[in-house]
Amino acid sequence: MTTDNANQSNDKPETDSKRPNQSALTPVVLEHDYETLSDGQSVVHIRLGSEVYTLRRTQSGKLLLNK
Repeated sequence: MTTDNANQSNDKPETDSKRPNQSALTPVVLEHDYETLSDGQSVVHIRLGSEVYTLRRTQSGKLLLNK
């Protein structure tokens, strides 16, 4: 064994305690079904503070959000 190999074998791998907690970094994302949210309608109004946004389902099944 050479001196270089001896030095490498003494290197300790990073322990789990030094790694960031991945679950703490992953945000929770809420998911809502449009059909349930809209109650069968094609337009939903969403209020954010004092602003009202319109979420509309198009004939092709896509969603448009307008202020």
